Formats: sequence, structure tokens, C-alpha cells
Amino acid sequence: AQLIDQYGVYENQRANRYVNLVGHSLAQFSTKPEVFNGYHFQILDTAEINAFATPGSTILITRGMLKLCATEDELAAVLAHEIAHIQGDHAMEMIKQSRGADFWKTLGIAAINIGTDGATRQLAKLVGPMIGDLHKTLTVSGYSRDLERNADVEGTRILRRTGYDPHAMLTLLEKMDKAVDSSKGLGSTHPHTHERIKLIKDEVGTAGPQPVNAVRQNRFNQALAAARDI
Repeated sequence: AQLIDQYGVYENQRANRYVNLVGHSLAQFSTKPEVFNGYHFQILDTAEINAFATPGSTILITRGMLKLCATEDELAAVLAHEIAHIQGDHAMEMIKQSRGADFWKTLGIAAINIGTDGATRQLAKLVGPMIGDLHKTLTVSGYSRDLERNADVEGTRILRRTGYDPHAMLTLLEKMDKAVDSSKGLGSTHPHTHERIKLIKDEVGTAGPQPVNAVRQNRFNQALAAARDI
């Protein structure tokens, strides 16, 4: 809710439906295909180049990031990276690290006693700071370098299992290296792009990139023409 309030949603049914179809296809080839409330994907109405994954399995991608993607495979690379954050429970891992063991013990006690007097208020007081921690992590401090590297590698593997070109992760990172300001936004919350590029080069190996699939390219162009015009 904070991210949507900050950026605003892009109200284009065709574009959002298409992003959801690509995202759900990828999620089925992750190691966490089923989540409590299902995966949800939404375009944010901003030219900033960014994407976010929440613990509730909602993935948000900006119009600026869509514009940077030139193919469906590159769009899939962005979504696969964010799905990898969810399958690894990275957001909760960062909250655990920032809040410590005592916080989680107290949270567990409050959850167990949720029906008792005052327990709901106690739980609300505990969860509020968690949301603040997460918003700061996603927009200011970022995940740890190890978690971001993990999401790059696991996202590339999701691409391969789904049938997308794993090189799309590499070409997207190369574009980001040129387009993203390292001092703000996504550039300030992720490891240096050249480090990520080297890691993915090792992951994809020596096989060359696949030819662009004409059917995928056509549906990408048709679904996202308006969204990418920013």
C-alpha cells in the first residue's frame, strides 16, 4: 500500500493482464509455485526504473522498467528476479536481521494469544515497525548483496526452466548498467551492476543467446505499447 501510494498504479487492463500472465507462468517454475494468497503483478505509473517484491507475493514493476525491456524475455527476467526474492523469503529474512530474536519471540506470543484482551493491539504495535522496515529496505537501503546475487542466479534459473532465454537476464543488466543512476533508486539499493553481470555470465555459460521469438515479440509489443510510451 505504501509503494502504491508513493508511485500510483497504471490503470491499463491489457498491459496489467499481460504482465500477470507472464509472471504467473514464471512463478509455476519457481521453487515456490503456490503461496497463501497467490501471486499478483501490478504496473506502477512512474518513469523510474524499478521493481519490487513484497512478502505477500505482490510484485510491482514500473513503466520505466517496462520501457527498458525490449523483449518478453527481458520482462520475464525482471519478474523472475522478483519471484526469486519471494521464493527465498528475502523480505522476511531482512526483517528478522533488523529486529532480532527477542522481537520474533514476542511476535509469536502475541499471535498465539490473538483472541485475548490487548493481544490485537500488541500485535499491531509489532507489525507496524515491520512494515516500516520493509518499505525502507525496498526503497532506500535494499536487500543485502548476497540476497540480490541469489535473486539474480535463481531468477536466471527460473527463466531457463520456463523456456525463456537465460541470456535475457544478462542483456537486461547490461542495459541497466547504462541507464540507472547508481546513487538513487534501484541503483542505490542493488549491488554494482558490473558485479551482477559477471555473476550471470558464469551462470549462463558459453552458449549463445536464443533468437528473438516472433510470437512473443508481437504480443509484447501489442500489450505494452502504451505502457512503455513514457
